[in-house]
Amino acid sequence: MAQTFEFRDELAFPADKVMEKMLDLSFIEEWTIVQKGLNPRLSFGEKTDTKAVILLDLEEPLPKPLGTVKAHMEFTWDILAKRMTWKRVAEGMASKANISGVTEVLPNGDAASTFVESINIDIPIPVMGKKFEKLVAGYLRDGRPEKISFLRRRLSE
Repeated sequence: MAQTFEFRDELAFPADKVMEKMLDLSFIEEWTIVQKGLNPRLSFGEKTDTKAVILLDLEEPLPKPLGTVKAHMEFTWDILAKRMTWKRVAEGMASKANISGVTEVLPNGDAASTFVESINIDIPIPVMGKKFEKLVAGYLRDGRPEKISFLRRRLSE
């Protein structure tokens, strides 16, 4: 059974400043590490004034003692709408997991914004899929405070 959930975080920073970070590969690399991603490698697949496609290859930690799994993520930003769609693909058994989402940076006047992430998790593996979906959802929820704290800290620099 697939799970969909949403995070909404108020930021005391203008949407344009948040977008600047969202398109900064060095920031995304650090943010990936904060989220427990290992050995991130980032590049632009495409970048114009209106669209940016960011490619991320990384290793994701698995529950002990399983080690890591290689994964690829693709983030496609509509820069003018401040809206990004993303998807994740992994190797091995982790390739069965369909994890994707939408991120939006919504302006709240000139000096604030709302950072919204909608995430879809579907792991169609008989018997174990629901358990793995709950693990992934728990991992994302548990790591959220640190992720947003890092974003706020870096925006204030």
